[in-house]
Amino acid sequence: MKIIGIGDIVYWARIHHQTGIYDLCEIRVRTVYPDSFVGVDKDSKQAFLLSYDDCDEFVFDNRADALKVLQEAEKKKKKFTVDNEE
Repeated sequence: MKIIGIGDIVYWARIHHQTGIYDLCEIRVRTVYPDSFVGVDKDSKQAFLLSYDDCDEFVFDNRADALKVLQEAEKKKKKFTVDNEE
């Protein structure tokens, strides 16, 4: 992944298996630190602190790469069923 700078657009594969959250967020970088950066989601306007360690694992500069990781994670998610029989 290229060096991240203020104003760059990155794509975050937001994956939380326990809560069933599988989102693809378009993030505009607003602040850069030595070991992390802060970005704002395009849709929700929520700010996220992301680590450089997540780059190329969950954070990508290419939307297609992030979508591929997200789809693989969704394939592996556990299926929960509710038994409504009484």
